[in-house]
Amino acid sequence: PQLPRQLQLQSRQQQQQQQQLQQHQKQHRQHRRQPQQQQRQRHQRLRQQLQLQQLPR
Repeated sequence: PQLPRQLQLQSRQQQQQQQQLQQHQKQHRQHRRQPQQQQRQRHQRLRQQLQLQQLPR
């Protein structure tokens, strides 16, 4: 039995909305995780520079 077209459209729209929401949440999580990584990299770089300066010439 085929669903009436209106119902099919509605269900398809709902699915799309859910997918968009999930993608958005994923992006948000990644975005929150990224700055921390960048900070960590910067910190490591700074420490390396300090160590280089401390080396006896």
